[in-house]
Amino acid sequence: MAQLKDFRPADSSLSRRLNELISLNELLATLNTARTLEQTLDVILLTIMGQHPCVKAAVFLKETNSWRLGMGKGLRDHTFHLENLPTDDRLDGMPALIRPGHGDWDELSPLCEDGLFDLVIPAKNEGKLVGVICLGKCLLGDISEDKELLLALIADFGGVIMGNHLYRVDLEKMNRQLQRRLFQLNTLFEITGAFARCYEPEDVYQILANNLMGHFFISRCGVVTMEDRPQISFQKGLKIKAEPVLDGWPPLTEWPASVTSVDALGFEAPIAFMKEQKLRYAVPIASEGDVFALLLLGPRLDRRKLGEHDREFMVSLARQAAVALENVRLQAEVLEKKRMERELQLAREIQQRLLPKVVPSLCGYQIAAEMRPFNQVGGDFYDFIVHANGRLSLCLADVSGKSLPASMIMSTAQASLRALNSFPGISPREVIEKLNLHLFQSTQSNKFVTMFYAELDPETHRLQYINAGHNRPILVCPEKTTSLLSLGGMMVGMFPNVQYQVGTIDFEEGSELLIYTDGLSEVTDTEGEEFGDDRLIDLLKSVQGHGTVSEEMSEIVTSVMNFSDGQMVDDLTLLLIRRSSQES
Repeated sequence: MAQLKDFRPADSSLSRRLNELISLNELLATLNTARTLEQTLDVILLTIMGQHPCVKAAVFLKETNSWRLGMGKGLRDHTFHLENLPTDDRLDGMPALIRPGHGDWDELSPLCEDGLFDLVIPAKNEGKLVGVICLGKCLLGDISEDKELLLALIADFGGVIMGNHLYRVDLEKMNRQLQRRLFQLNTLFEITGAFARCYEPEDVYQILANNLMGHFFISRCGVVTMEDRPQISFQKGLKIKAEPVLDGWPPLTEWPASVTSVDALGFEAPIAFMKEQKLRYAVPIASEGDVFALLLLGPRLDRRKLGEHDREFMVSLARQAAVALENVRLQAEVLEKKRMERELQLAREIQQRLLPKVVPSLCGYQIAAEMRPFNQVGGDFYDFIVHANGRLSLCLADVSGKSLPASMIMSTAQASLRALNSFPGISPREVIEKLNLHLFQSTQSNKFVTMFYAELDPETHRLQYINAGHNRPILVCPEKTTSLLSLGGMMVGMFPNVQYQVGTIDFEEGSELLIYTDGLSEVTDTEGEEFGDDRLIDLLKSVQGHGTVSEEMSEIVTSVMNFSDGQMVDDLTLLLIRRSSQES
């Protein structure tokens, strides 16, 4: 027992080394129990300051492209200029301990400005610099080489633990970013499906606003569109009692294509409005690079700023909204087109029912008629009215314009013509003059009807006619001589109280009368040359007497369509009347 009491280490350095090993062991045990980076840095600083007593100490951590102060002791809010520190991972030539001002790795000298620190110890992990430990002047004077070795060893241990903590922090940060991005992707997927079920622009704005306001904790938003003028097309949470006047707003083409804060806009009028309504961000709603609406958002209720990924997410949602708005517009156009097609089909059916079901049979005459509308509904019409005295009234007309409006005027004109012909003893002149006044009073001033109206007496073979601004019908006699029926006056329905002339012809045996609209004579060939009246006269002469009038008319139409390669320019309607050589 006395021998044990008298035992003393033979070498004091061995005792010191033993204490250092015990300290290192305790350091490792303590570091392993540290749960956070702050706890780890605190243990490292306290351990080193225990071996190197000083008033000031700090740990600076190197991140990807910058440095930051991890922990400090005795610094009293001292400001450090870290932007000039090296951000690469090179360790070539870096000593274990660096004394500023001695030529050792002066790249780290900005940490030791004003003589604040006297010693810099690099902390490494797997061959990479993860930070530096900076110590003030030792209160016990100069330190020995053994102490320097111990400090470097503690820094090495600390660097390993610090690196692991930093790696774990980066990993957790990356996981949070991935989770946020995954949530945003799920939101994009869900909102795309919601947009697909939208039928009105307001539905799209509602879904977009709800998602952005819920995701970023925003309480107010508005959508500005500029179709005719700047206007609020949608709002939520804004304090707007009446429709605001948005004068002085620049065209949407001048707005930034990214999320912009109100302070960075540079537009006076929008800035004033946004500040009045406590709005902070402007998100463009663009299609193929063209901004056609703006989503204005208020500040975040959690006071957090928008990061780069947040702005990208906003723009992505706005792009999806732009696609949805374009689909809504196209869908509306399709529905409108289908509605118009249904209306046109109905109008076509009505028009077809208004046309004569059969061509009347008139003793001593053959009559054929054909009409081909340029569109689904045409502006041409023809009609036959057989009177009790055996006479036949007939007309062929062309309403100005095309499609549904023209067909409506056509229906009015045809109904009025039949009503006027119901009066006994009414003359062709009275029919047209009364029809003219009625159409003038019941249609627009820029609408009119060109018309050829005639009354044929099968007993006297005399035809009385009025040509009201229409193409001149062609009368071909058996000797191939022709005449054009032009007497009458101006088109029907353009001016009131118009007086018309009445022309009279005698139908000879074998004579043929072709009544037609300009859709027959004005077709053109591939060179743009018009078929014209002269070709039509020659064509009628060449086919005169070829079979029945229906066969002859078919030859005429076929020849004209061959000339134009099947292309029509307007409604095509024609009547062909032939007086037979022998009455039947």
